[in-house]
Amino acid sequence: YSTIGGGCCNTASSDSSTIGGGQSNTASGNCSTVGGGENSTASGDGSTVSGGIVNTSSGLYSTVSGGGFSTASGNYSTVGGGFLNTASGLYSGILGGTSNHTCGFANSFIVGSNLNATAACTTFMNNLNVKDNTELGSAVTNTHSFTGSLNIQGSGSVVFDIQGSQGQLFSITDNLSGSLFAVNDISGIPVLEVFSDDTVKLGTFGSEGLIVT
Repeated sequence: YSTIGGGCCNTASSDSSTIGGGQSNTASGNCSTVGGGENSTASGDGSTVSGGIVNTSSGLYSTVSGGGFSTASGNYSTVGGGFLNTASGLYSGILGGTSNHTCGFANSFIVGSNLNATAACTTFMNNLNVKDNTELGSAVTNTHSFTGSLNIQGSGSVVFDIQGSQGQLFSITDNLSGSLFAVNDISGIPVLEVFSDDTVKLGTFGSEGLIVT
């Protein structure tokens, strides 16, 4: 019970496969769909190519939404669009851009261009601009690595806050007067504090061993 809605030179060869239109498209997987476009193939069971040109969804329940010359070969993988992208890992995804590859890593995601995944369960991107609050990790054992520069912009009492398993370790406030930043001990009391008048205090709070003014 395959269906071809229109177009030219299209082939729907498997059970419940569908081609909406376009040219030279193939829906060869069971329950697969090609919405339109040109020279695209949905060969995985339950796979979908919504449109575009020379796109392939060969993984089970994989999806290529559009763009060109892209492939979703991992089972349950997704390519949102763009050009020359390949989502080959299980449950992997590429939002768009060009020349990206998840390189077989499961649950890997790419946002940007010219990126290759190097680890599973990881998101890769060229740049990240975050507004409002951001939390990295849910446990103190999580590790986050940054390559290049980290630019943090914000407003409010605390712009940058590092919390350990036993309390606040380091913070920077959105204030250019008074205390600028502090490093705390286990009780949350500053052991290192820098002030806007160039004063630096180091040691036990209230009886510092070193005060530079």
